Amino acid sequence: MRPHRLEHADEPLPGSSPFGPDLAEETLDATTAAHLRSLYGSEATSMLAYEDVPGAFERIHPDAPDVWAQVFYGREHEWACTVDDVLGRRTTLSHRGLATGAVRKAVSSRLARTTVPAGVPG
Repeated sequence: MRPHRLEHADEPLPGSSPFGPDLAEETLDATTAAHLRSLYGSEATSMLAYEDVPGAFERIHPDAPDVWAQVFYGREHEWACTVDDVLGRRTTLSHRGLATGAVRKAVSSRLARTTVPAGVPG
């Protein structure tokens, strides 16, 4: 049996736009907005769905730009199930050497919550 012909679409992969979107400055500080654009590209605006979740845009660790919305997004849209998955693949905390015991415990607690904000497909 011969392989099927592969059709190449002219559309980029989701989030692969070279230019990140404008993010709501009233919700995010400039450092957080730039960080989310660098990680999520054109999908960064998806994080704004968490603006009604208390603390969603607070930093997980004061020495890194990662915010709690990344944990929620990873859990609800990227199948992040473990603390190591979040810290090593969904944030920059492990790479920065900031995956402390306190951070691990806080991430574990938030991963266990099942509340999905209104308007966020879950």
